[in-house]
Amino acid sequence: MAAISAFAQKKLLDFVCGGAAPSPPAAQFVGLAWGTPTPTGGSEISSTFGISRMSIGFGAAASPAGSASNTAPMTWASVLSACSILGLQLWDGSDINASMWLHATLQTARTLGIGDSLYIPAGGITVTLS
Repeated sequence: MAAISAFAQKKLLDFVCGGAAPSPPAAQFVGLAWGTPTPTGGSEISSTFGISRMSIGFGAAASPAGSASNTAPMTWASVLSACSILGLQLWDGSDINASMWLHATLQTARTLGIGDSLYIPAGGITVTLS
């Protein structure tokens, strides 16, 4: 994941510049995007496709490389409608009231047919800040 959302930009600036002391998200969830994700969200694939946000955990960031990867594999199984997946979004909740923190375009877009699954192995999502 390469880009920071507008929400996370404010949190990071508050933290680094001392304007506020934001709390880290209590949990993280990955949403799949049919379009190119943007800093303000949008293009997330809805549950009508049989796809919903999935819980994700990360290990501590590597140093000095400055990256963190998911610690467990994830599988979105048996989609209900065909769809193309172009990106991922990292949210702090599984519902519509959650805030998006990060987003990225996949290196290779995926197309799923009805009944297909999407599998991401442990270490398959790496977050890097530069």
